[in-house]
Amino acid sequence: MSRETTWVLLPGALITNQSAAFATTSYSRTVTLVTINADTAPSDNLGASFQVTVDGVLQAQVFKLLVSTITSGALTVASAGLVVPAGKVLSVACTYPGGVQDVSFWIESAIPASAADDTWSLPTSANIQGSISDPEWTAFHSAVLQTLIGDPIPGILTDTVNEIRDAIRTGRRNNLGPVGTIPGGMMHTLAHIGKWHLFETVESMSGFADKAKTAKKDAEDYLDKVRKGEVVCVEPTTISETITGASYGYYDTPISSVL
Repeated sequence: MSRETTWVLLPGALITNQSAAFATTSYSRTVTLVTINADTAPSDNLGASFQVTVDGVLQAQVFKLLVSTITSGALTVASAGLVVPAGKVLSVACTYPGGVQDVSFWIESAIPASAADDTWSLPTSANIQGSISDPEWTAFHSAVLQTLIGDPIPGILTDTVNEIRDAIRTGRRNNLGPVGTIPGGMMHTLAHIGKWHLFETVESMSGFADKAKTAKKDAEDYLDKVRKGEVVCVEPTTISETITGASYGYYDTPISSVL
């Protein structure tokens, strides 16, 4: 079981029924914690209230930001958590604005471990977040609250997975596994590239991006070897795309490693 954190923004002075949708994922997740941050605290004694939906269906949880408070703290979701299946749209809506402005609505989710029946795995946001230290995440969290940017991780994850799969496709040493998956041995490659891109999205995190640059370059250099056919990855148990010439020993190029 791994965990991920993501967020959406409700910008400006809130109005009733104002909503925002979280990025859909190709994996199931269970929301367990919620945190609400606002630039301006509620001025109404009733505070501000929020409701979540999954594919437009209202859920039982109602989340509140109390009067004169700009951070809700961690609100525990019902004991079993709120299950959001793969491909379903999780949204948050303001049901009572209470005079609040510029809200970021954060969720923490548990993600079941991938089944061990395939040699290729489906990366999640947790694979990138797991490479970030607590001080780095605290700094990033603070920067997000100041700049009010949306969560860039889903897009970074998709782009990095596609970069890795394209490199394998170009190298022609391997067939490709199911869409969205990569060889298990390339999770660290994904994490190093994704971490650098994440820090690059926030100007105040440039110092952290510089520190991550060496690991990112090593990962990119490794992908160059994959593109040149110098690396053989483990064959996927389930093949979704057959690559012509994807057989060990097909080329004269020496194989530098096997993942």
